[in-house]
Amino acid sequence: LSLSDGRLALAAFEAPIEAIALDARVHDGALDLTRGSATIGDGTVELIGSVQPLTAEPNISWKLAVKNIAIERLLPARAPHEPRLRGRVSTTAEGRAVGLSWPRISQTLSGTGRLQVHQASIENLNVVRAALGRLSIIPGLVELLETRLPESARAKLTARDTAIQPIDVPLTIQDGRMWCQNVKLTTDTMELEGGGFCGLDRTWEAPMRLRIAADLSAPMVKSVNQLGGLTNSQGQLEFPVAFRHQPPHVFPDLEYVATRLIQGQAQQFIGNLFER
Repeated sequence: LSLSDGRLALAAFEAPIEAIALDARVHDGALDLTRGSATIGDGTVELIGSVQPLTAEPNISWKLAVKNIAIERLLPARAPHEPRLRGRVSTTAEGRAVGLSWPRISQTLSGTGRLQVHQASIENLNVVRAALGRLSIIPGLVELLETRLPESARAKLTARDTAIQPIDVPLTIQDGRMWCQNVKLTTDTMELEGGGFCGLDRTWEAPMRLRIAADLSAPMVKSVNQLGGLTNSQGQLEFPVAFRHQPPHVFPDLEYVATRLIQGQAQQFIGNLFER
């Protein structure tokens, strides 16, 4: 069995899958995919595997290599103002599944591999600004910072996008989800550390710890002193956040933030009493 120069357009993808080529053979009640390849934009996908036995519930083994695909081509089109992931993704992975229908395969899909992303950014989302903007315990926090921060710090707070340094992490595929743990995302204004999953339906959730760079945290605390309760031993503003949904949105842990701010105010009050 063979196919060459195939093309598939999916409503869920911004770009079509092109140059599809397949070589497979059937023998002894099994199917071997000896070559599977395609292009998405200027990136490539290669897949080999086997399906055996050819029954309603066959066992599938597979190996996948994705090279330099633009993330945005794997996502639905978005309105110009909405948050959007950009970058180049590569991965190698191998694993198993059971079944012939996609719902069954997606439920039983499992494997391990490695994920690499470079030239990564989140357009139309300044993560630091978005996280601070949801700290409802300090009403109008972002607006206060914009009026009080020095120009160099204000420029970082008002930047439109979040550029992320290259990522190279192990991944696990289980129950229709790709999981990454011990992830560290770094920018010039912050660090995110944690993990999360991306579903095959492209929903995702990533609980992480946000640490705002010390050289940005310091003027923020000076401008709004209540924030001092959130600083760690390195002088960084630090609190848990979660990324959810598609497009990405960031949600701080408000219970944690409220507790830390109250503790900070109590410590300051006690300190003032002793100074008297």
